Amino acid sequence: MDFLKTMSVGVCYYPEHWDESLWESDLKRMLDNGIHTVRIGEFAWSIMEREEGSFDFSFFDRFLDLCASTGMQVIFGTPTATPPAWLTCRYPETLNATAAGGIIITTVRSTVRRWLSWSEKWPNTGAGIRRLSAGRSTMN
Repeated sequence: MDFLKTMSVGVCYYPEHWDESLWESDLKRMLDNGIHTVRIGEFAWSIMEREEGSFDFSFFDRFLDLCASTGMQVIFGTPTATPPAWLTCRYPETLNATAAGGIIITTVRSTVRRWLSWSEKWPNTGAGIRRLSAGRSTMN
């Protein structure tokens, strides 16, 4: 495995933030500048599971296919850093709260790290998306 003999430089890339027509030229510029790995997906739960239990990976499948054709390596992050609105509306107990029980409204990414220790609902709501997204990352 030659790729293990050299250091690889990678970046975060959020294809959901860019028009699909830009993806290929973005990847080419990265590769031309020595970037061979992109990390994606960790903030895109709402794209993959727009409704509870209804998963659609077609958006990321297109991006992964393009990465495979250009030779870009991909780390597909677990998309639990930003839960979808349906989850926090349906299960408000997953929201951040003060010790007194007051809800903390935040737009800060990675609020999930604060839920993990106390939300009983979290393990069940996040399990499906973690399992399915992990399976996607091994396909390409």
